[in-house]
Amino acid sequence: MLIKRLTLLLFVVVVQACATKGRPVTASNYDTELLAPHMADDLVLMEKKIFEHPALGTMLRYLDQSNPTDNITIYIYPIDKISWENRNQTLNSELRRSLAEIDQAVVDGHYKARNKETISDFKFVNNERSFSGKKAQLNIINQQDQTYYSDIFLFVAKDKFIKFRTSFNGEQSHFWTGDEIVKSILPGIDVPPESSYMKELRQTHREKVQKQLYELLTQPSGKESN
Repeated sequence: MLIKRLTLLLFVVVVQACATKGRPVTASNYDTELLAPHMADDLVLMEKKIFEHPALGTMLRYLDQSNPTDNITIYIYPIDKISWENRNQTLNSELRRSLAEIDQAVVDGHYKARNKETISDFKFVNNERSFSGKKAQLNIINQQDQTYYSDIFLFVAKDKFIKFRTSFNGEQSHFWTGDEIVKSILPGIDVPPESSYMKELRQTHREKVQKQLYELLTQPSGKESN
């Protein structure tokens, strides 16, 4: 429990460090041609938004020319931890947070309801490259009582998360998932390396955690030994 308490999410640190307006010049550069494919099968990149806050990374929106009403959004953003060696734990934790964001959207009235999610591993091979992540599948009901088949796919690349959000109107299409969309786009994504900005924040936070741990381990227990 002690280690768990001390290993705090870095997100709070990032928010505090970026309280001033303006994107730090040492943050990751998402404005590159190699970040993601402009076209993949019937999918066309329609929008790229780089958020001012480094913790939010960038957002990509694709159009499926065969099914233009589908919603296909990708988020690429830094992992908010000082360590992510346990990839499975890291993915599960972030997936739970993504589902909590949907629940909050229901509370805020953006959606009417959602059903219970089904979580599974998601793996595939493309040109001898293996990809492994997590998938959450659920239905979302909007305020007009329309059902959307929704998927969240989550992967780790370098020091970043790659999150796919796909959504299909159940009244306009048969039941399907975003599996093939991910398989088409993900192999073409090349995220930037860890930025100087995040490296410095992680190191500062790592030193802080180590100091807190040392102080807790060396403080008097309050009990005298027999």
